[in-house]
Amino acid sequence: MMRSILRSTKLLGLILLFILLFQAKAASAQSAVQTVQSGRERLSLDRGWLFHEGDIPFPVITGHQPSYDNAKAGSSSGAASPDYDDSSWSQVNLPHDWAVWQPFDKDANIAQGYRQRGMGWYRKYFRLDPADRGKHLEIQLDGIATHSTIWINGVLSARNWSGYNSIYIDMSPSQGSAVSST
Repeated sequence: MMRSILRSTKLLGLILLFILLFQAKAASAQSAVQTVQSGRERLSLDRGWLFHEGDIPFPVITGHQPSYDNAKAGSSSGAASPDYDDSSWSQVNLPHDWAVWQPFDKDANIAQGYRQRGMGWYRKYFRLDPADRGKHLEIQLDGIATHSTIWINGVLSARNWSGYNSIYIDMSPSQGSAVSST
C-alpha cells in the first residue's frame, strides 16, 4: 500500500512539475531563438527569472491622490510595481515548479501530490530591440496553473483562472503596449 502511494506520489510529483502556480513562462523552451516558416521569430524568456515564494500583499491605499495614481496604467504598487525591490528574490529558470519542493502532507490533496499549494511571485526583466518598434509583439505564457495575474511594467495585463492553458498577450503598439522598447 505504502509503495503504491509512493509510486503515485512520484508520478504526481512529475506531473506537478508542469503545474506552475503564479508563474509566467514565455515562448518555447526548445531554443533561444526560433524562426518559424511564416517569418516570425520566437524568443525564449525561460532563463533569468526572479522568484518569491509566498504572497506579497499590496500596500493599503488611502486618500484621493494615491487612489487615483494606483488606478492609472503603470502606477501599480507593491510587487506589481516596476520599482519594487526584488533583490532578495531567488533566481530560477523555467519551467519552475516550487510546489514540488514542499514537504509531503497526508492531509493535502492527492491530485496535487500530497503537497500544499500556495502563492508565489515571478518577475522577468527584458528590453526590446529598437528594431522591433512598430512590429506585432506578443508574449506567450505557457503552463500557468490556476489563479494567476500578469502585470507588465506595472500594468495589469491578463488573468488566468484556469489551469493547463496558454495565455497570449498582445504587446503591439496599436494595443497600447505596456512594454517599453527604450
